[in-house]
Amino acid sequence: MQRLSLFSLLFLFAFAACDSSDPAVRIVSGIYVGNQGNFSDNNGSVSVYDPTTGQTDADAVPNLGGLVQNMLIDDERAFVLLNFDDSFSTGRGRIDIVDLTTNQRTAQIDINTPRSAVLDGNTFWVTNLYAMTVTPVDLSNNTLGTPIEVGFNPEGLALSNGNLFVANSGFGSGTTVSMIDLASGSVSNTLDVGCDGPRGLMADDDDEIWIFCTGQTLYDPVTFEVIGQTNGAAVVLDGATGSEIARMEMDAQHGGGAIGQDAILVSGRNEVWAVKGAELLRYDTRTNGLVESITPRIPAGHFIGAVGYNDVNDQLLIGSLADYASAGTVTIADRTGEEIESFTAGIAPSTLVVREGLE
Repeated sequence: MQRLSLFSLLFLFAFAACDSSDPAVRIVSGIYVGNQGNFSDNNGSVSVYDPTTGQTDADAVPNLGGLVQNMLIDDERAFVLLNFDDSFSTGRGRIDIVDLTTNQRTAQIDINTPRSAVLDGNTFWVTNLYAMTVTPVDLSNNTLGTPIEVGFNPEGLALSNGNLFVANSGFGSGTTVSMIDLASGSVSNTLDVGCDGPRGLMADDDDEIWIFCTGQTLYDPVTFEVIGQTNGAAVVLDGATGSEIARMEMDAQHGGGAIGQDAILVSGRNEVWAVKGAELLRYDTRTNGLVESITPRIPAGHFIGAVGYNDVNDQLLIGSLADYASAGTVTIADRTGEEIESFTAGIAPSTLVVREGLE
């Protein structure tokens, strides 16, 4: 038998290591930040951080002319939901579609007070905060479908088993979630989830629906002074039937100092992170229980405006702000909340989205 030389063995090893059949490696190509902006100035914006270069473009999409409510991305586009300082009285709102390669707006869709959204194939379901409806948007031609009536102040959305779950009364004055049957395009059930202000919704890998209730601040009806509050809660529902599976009460209100992205599902790790004041709560979606509470390190004098997660590198993303007039900060932290690095964003960073790619 002919023996291979050492050189031949090294060559074969190198060739195997470079084989094009090797699996591609996931990378983070950008961290996108939706900055709410200052209410009276309508100066929301989008910031982009490139972790490969460490460079930040705080004004990647500058001065959108509205207040950023939420942002979603697909492979090539960002969908930025905007309201305005007069939206409560006029119903004005808009979705700006941004090309992620050029950071240029390619389309604008007028829609009544968009608050949250979820992508379902080529359909973009959007809650209309002051219209008490949910509107489908056909992204093939950017046209609006027929709005579906739900409850007051609809905010978060989640899809599961052919149902669209809609959180009503996100400002704390109600306790219901609407269940829309997508086949019929109508509300099939209205669920009382037993906590004030359901706002954030997400569907986990078991098709269970996680609902985060904010809680309600109580006022004296005559003096309008604060006289008390109800606390937040996390409730888990069966995504097919809407029946309750688990409930976890909080000892304070859910959320931070801004009405931003207060909870994030990390499906790769079977967990949800949620904001409770200056703390982050970690829940296990397999056991449907609270695992731990941490207090992340953010700049002194800042409060949390949003939480996100870099699933590729197992890093927390925490948007924080000192006020609604100056630039905010995004802190990249390890899972204990210790800062790894940070970058400057726009005014009131309220939405954090990770764009992935392959190397």
